[in-house]
Amino acid sequence: MRYINYRMSREWERWAGYLGIDRLIENRRKGLQDRAGFDSEVSHYLGACYEVAGAHLWNVCVSYLINTLWGEADLPGNWEIRGTQSDRWPLKVRPTDKDHFKCVRVTGPPSNMRFHGWYSAGEAKKHPEWFQEENKSKRVFGGFYVPNTELLPLPDDLAVGCVVPPPDFTMLLK
Repeated sequence: MRYINYRMSREWERWAGYLGIDRLIENRRKGLQDRAGFDSEVSHYLGACYEVAGAHLWNVCVSYLINTLWGEADLPGNWEIRGTQSDRWPLKVRPTDKDHFKCVRVTGPPSNMRFHGWYSAGEAKKHPEWFQEENKSKRVFGGFYVPNTELLPLPDDLAVGCVVPPPDFTMLLK
């Protein structure tokens, strides 16, 4: 399978870091339960990094709004970005994911991300053998874990190596 490697610039990683922490703060202000249950600062930061990288590869602009798009995919075209730092963990599809979501598996730190492939949320839910109950002591959170061998290849038309201007941090000062 074809992988896409992506190295995030320091400016974009900083921007994603602000975005991730802002999401965490808003969740706590609203009293929302953290989905990860551990290392929430890290998971919000990495999630934002993966989404920003996905937007670059798909060459789309997204608003990066905070807690306003629950139930919508991360990127246009119903692409939902799912990442972990470890190559060992498979793609997770949540039971609450909409069936038309195309979930993308991303691994690694922002300095060396790898986009592996994707799988339809609706198709994953048709495989009860992939479902694992929640077990926080083993860092397993209820969902369908798609084997890496089942992932579909990423589209050929991704903007690999696209040049994206660094963010304008002055907007954070307003």
